[in-house]
Amino acid sequence: MLEYWIFEKDIYSTFTNYDNPFTKAKIHKIFDPEMSVYGICMGVVNNQLMALLTEEEGPKIQLWNLDDGFIHQETNINEFERPGPYKVNEVDEAEGCVFDDSNLTVFVSEKVKR
Repeated sequence: MLEYWIFEKDIYSTFTNYDNPFTKAKIHKIFDPEMSVYGICMGVVNNQLMALLTEEEGPKIQLWNLDDGFIHQETNINEFERPGPYKVNEVDEAEGCVFDDSNLTVFVSEKVKR
């Protein structure tokens, strides 16, 4: 299970005025990706908060809509074409990721089999 909290705009006051800013009484959401998560990156797509999760020691990635708490898409990074020297099925696992909100693009780093 993964949890995330939604804080007030003045996040400094949240962390200085509360003994435990991560209490369940705060606005938070829980979701279950049903995989061991290695990396998470977030971005805004069409005014919706999205998160991309990469699998620990595996090629799976998941795209979640955090506004509604549902998985939007799941895929295996071995299904993508690569412009570089590596061929399909040579990738061992997905690693980190970065959202480029303005270009609606996600970059996922990958570990190649050696």
